[in-house]
Amino acid sequence: MTEKVDITNRYQKDEEVRKDPSPYIAFYKTLSGVFDFQKVKSFCDVGCATGHLINEVKRSFPYCKVRGYEYFQYHKDASPSTITEEIVIHDMRDPISENDKFDIVLCTEVGEHIDPAYTSAFLENLKKLTGKYLIMSWSDSGGEHDRANDPNHQHLNPMKFEQFREMMEQNGFYLLENQTAKLLESSHQNPAFYPWWRKSLSIWRVKNA
Repeated sequence: MTEKVDITNRYQKDEEVRKDPSPYIAFYKTLSGVFDFQKVKSFCDVGCATGHLINEVKRSFPYCKVRGYEYFQYHKDASPSTITEEIVIHDMRDPISENDKFDIVLCTEVGEHIDPAYTSAFLENLKKLTGKYLIMSWSDSGGEHDRANDPNHQHLNPMKFEQFREMMEQNGFYLLENQTAKLLESSHQNPAFYPWWRKSLSIWRVKNA
């Protein structure tokens, strides 16, 4: 097995804690423009940081089962007390032990932080979690030039959208183009939505599921 990149050393704790909930509330509103959350029974955020998004889902729909996966304990420690117990600390390069599937799985700006040798394992985890819809974005910033100038650059595996799409299709997912277009349109209605999320924001299903 290939040795893992030490992700922890690439981050500064104080700089990384997501204290402002507004972009995540904007993301929830964006999702609500596409999905009827009254019919969503379960929601999972992979790379949930401080859990602001799952907290908003749970606050709006208390009956909805939520879960967040996060790498850093300090993010969980900074999460709202109403959601802390729903956050699982886990390295997504390792297989998840839970067998739960979720109606919606969200995973934004996570894949580029995964060393390429573990991309397939990461995608297998997402496939295992996805019951209906997988919503993803994958940053294209941080190429070889950036990493050459900064050995601790956080983006280990950036991809342009077409490369990202090809990888997803090769790993058993297919793109929902109409729903993706609607999601992008909805995102423009929410000013606090991070613009870099839009570059590869997309909705997927698992093939033959």
